[in-house]
Amino acid sequence: MDKGERNIELEASDLPQPYKKYADTIGMENFIKLSELIGGRNIYLPSPDSLLISSNRKKIVSEYRAGTSVKELADKYKISSDSIYRYIKRYKDIR
Repeated sequence: MDKGERNIELEASDLPQPYKKYADTIGMENFIKLSELIGGRNIYLPSPDSLLISSNRKKIVSEYRAGTSVKELADKYKISSDSIYRYIKRYKDIR
């Protein structure tokens, strides 16, 4: 039987902690899909702040490419000009 055809009838209350908490958060159907996708393996999930940092860095570079000065960006995002230059170098392909 294909994984996609598997009929798993579980409720979050059937699961041990911390899995019950995860299933309660994302829903049992999504928890089962996640289990089918990565079950048995350890994964690292970045924090929401980490996800935003990468997104903000790319946004800064896009604004720079669109004509905003490094000084304006440093003031706007409350970071150093050196950081802005590092992002510009790191994200060369951003337009």
